[in-house]
Amino acid sequence: MSDSKKKVRLQHILDERKINHIQLAEMIGISPQAVGKICNHKTAPSLKTLNSIAEKLEIEIHELFELSSGFDHIYDEKGNWKGILPNCK
Repeated sequence: MSDSKKKVRLQHILDERKINHIQLAEMIGISPQAVGKICNHKTAPSLKTLNSIAEKLEIEIHELFELSSGFDHIYDEKGNWKGILPNCK
């Protein structure tokens, strides 16, 4: 995958939620190997797969993507996604 394409940060989200590849695969109806390839950036998921992942994980689809340097996903105190803002580091 070229650097110009946005990578899916699925493994990070799964780690946060303590969900493994097998569990996610069962939730969305694909193989654990396919989930592993998405997590390891070996394959780009289809829009349908991204939508299924977002729905099952109850997140916004854009939360699945890594951001450009200098930006962060912003969450409220309850963990709800609030948007993307420049980081203040």
